[in-house]
Amino acid sequence: MTAHYDRARGADPRRLHGVHAALRRGLLQSDRVATAKTFFAEPKHAPPGTSTELSRVAEAVGDCVGLDAREGEAVRRYITADR
Repeated sequence: MTAHYDRARGADPRRLHGVHAALRRGLLQSDRVATAKTFFAEPKHAPPGTSTELSRVAEAVGDCVGLDAREGEAVRRYITADR
């Protein structure tokens, strides 16, 4: 995403630029949040609404990381169990 950000941003209507942070939601790893925050901290990558959307994404990532820490092993055992 970051390598092609300018091209992708140019293809979207102006009102959608702030949601580019949400595209990183598919990368639900806490280390990716730091990368996204660094990338979107640059003014040319941060149209109005980016900070708010990135905060929402960071919170969602934190929720997923926490859920995986709490329940991940049980889910993996269930999925791989012989039935």
